[in-house]
Order: sequence, then structure tokens, then C-alpha cells
Amino acid sequence: MYYGSGRVLDLAMADPSLPLSSQADPMPGAPVSGSARAAAPAEGAAAANLAQLLIRDPRLSVLVRVRGDSMQGAGINPGDLLVVERRTGARAGQVVVAALREGLTLKRLVERQGAWWLEAAHPDYPALELGQGRIWGVVIHRIRHLPPGDSPGAASGRPEAMEAPL
Repeated sequence: MYYGSGRVLDLAMADPSLPLSSQADPMPGAPVSGSARAAAPAEGAAAANLAQLLIRDPRLSVLVRVRGDSMQGAGINPGDLLVVERRTGARAGQVVVAALREGLTLKRLVERQGAWWLEAAHPDYPALELGQGRIWGVVIHRIRHLPPGDSPGAASGRPEAMEAPL
């Protein structure tokens, strides 16, 4: 659900009217912090905690799993995880999670003639006026899962060898 509980909040299942601490945990997610032990880093490599690199303030941060394809033109695909900072202030051009009467939506915030709009990055989705809605959070990172068939060496089950030209 939230960073501190080690859960992932599914964007389509969140209730935007509830305060952050009242949200139910709609689906389990991978631990974000806590007792999981990281594999030993390769010799000479610096160990880094992924949460420390991606999350500026754990009290305000939520992991959100994307459902839907309205932001594919911006490189945000269904199944991606987003690090979202729960704050109401956003600037034009930022990708935001907005709470509308219909629920939460993920769009780019734009200003047109003094009004705030939410624009999809897909031609099949019209822009939505923010109107009485509100900004629920601002996306600060995208984490992409690569299915087994999309990673190098997946067909053979072993890493693909790379050769540098001499």
C-alpha cells in the first residue's frame, strides 16, 4: 500500500476521498524496505539501497501500479510502478495522479487559458478539465518490470554474452 508498510497501492483501486492513513491495502506488493536482505554486490561495486535512491520522503511517498494505457506516449505502461509523492502542489508539465469524481487518474498537468487540464499521452483519450478535482500526488519515478521474454538471455535462461569490438 504505502512505502512504510511495504505494499503497493493499485491506482485503480484507491479511494481518493480517504486520508492517506485510511486507505485499505487492495493488493499485496513487493517489500520496499524492511527485513529483505539484498544480494551481495559485485566486487568493487557500491551497494545502494533502492528506496534511498528513489524516495525522498517516505512519509509522503506511495508506490502506485499503473493500470490502463492513457500514458503510454509518455513511456508509462500498464504494470509499471510509479513513485508518487503525496502533495497537492504541482507544476504545469508534471505527470500527476489526480482525484476526480470518477476516481483517480494518471495524466500530465497542463494550463490552458487560466484553467488546469489533465492530458493523456495517448490519442484515444481526451483531455479532462481538473475543475473541482484535486491533485493527489506527483510522479517522481517510473519503475519498469521486464517480463522474462523481454530481457537479454531470456530464451536460453542465462545472461547473454556481449563482445566488444577489438
